[in-house]
Amino acid sequence: MVRAVLIVLLAGVVVTYPARAQSKPDFSGTWTMDEARSESSHYPDFVGPVIVVITQTPTELTVETKRGGTTSSLVYRIVDAPRAQTATPADAKVGPPFNSYWNGSSLVSETVQNVPYTVRNKEVRTLSDDGREMTVETTMIVEHGYTLSGTQNYGTGMDHYRKRP
Repeated sequence: MVRAVLIVLLAGVVVTYPARAQSKPDFSGTWTMDEARSESSHYPDFVGPVIVVITQTPTELTVETKRGGTTSSLVYRIVDAPRAQTATPADAKVGPPFNSYWNGSSLVSETVQNVPYTVRNKEVRTLSDDGREMTVETTMIVEHGYTLSGTQNYGTGMDHYRKRP
């Protein structure tokens, strides 16, 4: 009897696990930065409020950011796995095809631009269980070709956004 119950329970786990593993969060929507909980709002040159509009399809992620009266937009291809990002001086004007990829339930987006140094940016987006809050963990690396004692060429930060109804 105990063996039969264990088999039924195990079968239930096996049947429902693939369905959960295949579902990916949808980041689509309009998001407002929670400035009180976001690190970038504490930078000296911060201009707020920040509103992010995301459109997501199975193959593409478009992120439009509005702040201080200006709007910028990036389009990412959603690929199966991380791919090397490269940039040439011409890419700084047009922008190369940038990539995003899934790391579990997080969507990782990467850019590389030359302005005039190579700047690598990585954003890891995650959603709260109810889908109403998005966290974006950002790492930026400036490859300027030299190092000074006691200085670093990278920065990290975490920002929080609330979804507009």
